[in-house]
Amino acid sequence: MATIYDVAKRANVSPATVSNAFNKPNMMRPETRDRIMEIADALDYRPNVNARALAGGKSQLVGLLIGDIRIPYIANVTRGIEDRLAENGFIAVVSSTDGKSDKTLSLLKNLKRSGVGGFIFVPAKFGIPPEINTEITTQLAQGVNIIVAGHELNSDDIPHLAVRGQQSSREIVDHLLELGHRDIAFITGHHSQGEGIWRWFGYQHALLARGIPIRPELVKEIDGNPQTARQAVEELMALPNPPTAIFAMNDIYARGVIDYVVTNNIRLPEDLSVVTYDYQVLAQRITPRLTSVLVPAYDLGWKAAELFLALQANPDHTPRVEELIHQIEDRGSTGAPRIT
Repeated sequence: MATIYDVAKRANVSPATVSNAFNKPNMMRPETRDRIMEIADALDYRPNVNARALAGGKSQLVGLLIGDIRIPYIANVTRGIEDRLAENGFIAVVSSTDGKSDKTLSLLKNLKRSGVGGFIFVPAKFGIPPEINTEITTQLAQGVNIIVAGHELNSDDIPHLAVRGQQSSREIVDHLLELGHRDIAFITGHHSQGEGIWRWFGYQHALLARGIPIRPELVKEIDGNPQTARQAVEELMALPNPPTAIFAMNDIYARGVIDYVVTNNIRLPEDLSVVTYDYQVLAQRITPRLTSVLVPAYDLGWKAAELFLALQANPDHTPRVEELIHQIEDRGSTGAPRIT
């Protein structure tokens, strides 16, 4: 593997000049830097970020592990994290895990070896598998700061910023119950995993607290796309006793619900009430706008980065667990059930 000295010799400059080309490019002429970078690429030289971290005391690189940057919610969380870290001179090394355990585990290990000073982890919707939880716990014990953002955990051992999915789901279902609905459908992903667990609990608790039995046929566990959500609505509305209201677990599922509603000339809220979780702009763009649990994704990212920075500055910082406040936005897609 090429060293900084190999690059310096080939470029006929000092090792310090090569170092500046990577770390302080504004200190040299662009043509000199470009020539050094071309030689570095040709020799497959990569700077040793571990050495830079040791020289500076602490690495300014933060591993930001996300599910998929193409998802608007993830993109907004990522931007909030990046903006807050940048204010303190930290740089986010963004890597998509695609929700795959093996890829996540590899990134946690390899980025640590590469010299990142800690991690902010935005898990996929299905939660944190045991092997990832073990790796996070191991690195925390080694003094690596890791923040889990936007995911509710059973334990306070891992620092995290959570949206209380169970409480917020109960509140949105309570809103429907207060309007008089009793036959409320729940369209969810795998409600035995990740965020689905807490929203499933919230749905159940809201109904059972009022003595309303759970109707299994009103709970649709589907794959994560609008097409399967639309199919779920078709099946729900074909029941002998169809729902008068639908709680879509997230905006992706809400898209499928709205596709069915529009195609079949169903009026909101006169014929059907619909609620969702609002991460994107979808809920606010249709008419009527969807009533939802509002979760400000950018703020979530910003606050997660703040918690990370606080722990970097003081490992004993408390609290290590913080809650992002949600609110119910009543936008017009809910009303009293139609009497037939």
